[in-house]
Amino acid sequence: MNGHKTWIALVEVVPKIGSTFLDKAPGAWVNVVANVRDEDEYKSALWGSLEYYGLELRALEDLEPIDIRLRRTTIDKDILELASQLSEPGALRFGTFHTYDDEGPSIS
Repeated sequence: MNGHKTWIALVEVVPKIGSTFLDKAPGAWVNVVANVRDEDEYKSALWGSLEYYGLELRALEDLEPIDIRLRRTTIDKDILELASQLSEPGALRFGTFHTYDDEGPSIS
C-alpha cells in the first residue's frame, strides 16, 4: 500500500453559507476514515471532501491510525465497515453525521 494506512478522527463540521448539506442544522459531528500516509495527508483529503460538500471544519479530534485506536478501545462496526472499503490511496469515507441544534445532537 506504499505506506498508506487507515486513519480515523472525530470531526466537527458546520455548513458554509448557502450549503444545504446538513439541512438546517448548524453543525454535526462525524467519524471520518481515510487511507493515507500521515496526518498531513489525512487533513488534505478531509479539507478537499469538506469543500466539495460545502462544509467547514470546526474541530478535529483524536486523529490517529485506526490500528492504534483499536489497541485501546473498540470502534463501531459501521465505522470498521467503512474502513474496509478504503482501497485507493487517499480514499476517505464519512460515518453518520450526528447533527445538533440548540437542543443537542441528533442523527442525520
